Amino acid sequence: MHLIADLRYGARLLRKAPGFSALAVVALALGMGATTAIFSLVFAVLLKPLPYRAPEQLLVIWEKNPAQNRYKLFVAPVNFLEWRKQSHEMEAMAALQDVRITLTGGPNGHLDPEELKAQRVTADLFPLLGVQPVNGRTFLPRRTSRAIPTLSC
Repeated sequence: MHLIADLRYGARLLRKAPGFSALAVVALALGMGATTAIFSLVFAVLLKPLPYRAPEQLLVIWEKNPAQNRYKLFVAPVNFLEWRKQSHEMEAMAALQDVRITLTGGPNGHLDPEELKAQRVTADLFPLLGVQPVNGRTFLPRRTSRAIPTLSC
C-alpha cells in the first residue's frame, strides 16, 4: 500500500521538474554504461583465463643487459638451447622472437611492399600451449647438422 503511494508521489515530482528528470536519467545511463565498460575491460584483461592449457603454469623468461640499460631482451638461441638442455624443472620450453617481414607481390604482382610484424617460434611452442591449428599441422622440428639450429617458422 505504501509502495504504490510512494511511486505516485515520485511520478508527480518527476512531472513537475522534467529537466531535472531528464538529467537524472542521462546521469544514470552514463554511470551504468561506464561501469559496464570498465567491468568488461577488467574481465577481459585480468579475470578471464588465458586460452591455453594450464595458463597458471606458463612462464616468460627474458634476458637483460644492465650495461646497456636493456631489460626485456629475447633470449639468445645459444642460451635457450643450453637452458632447455639443463632444465629439469620445466615440463617444456619454447622460444620466440619478434621479426619484421616484407610482404610483396599480390595479384599479378600489383601490391606495394608492406612491412609486417611476425614472430619466429620453435616447433614446440604450439604443443606447449596446448593449441591446435584449425587447418593443417603445426611446425616440425628442423633437422640440421649445424651446432645451433635456427628458430623454425
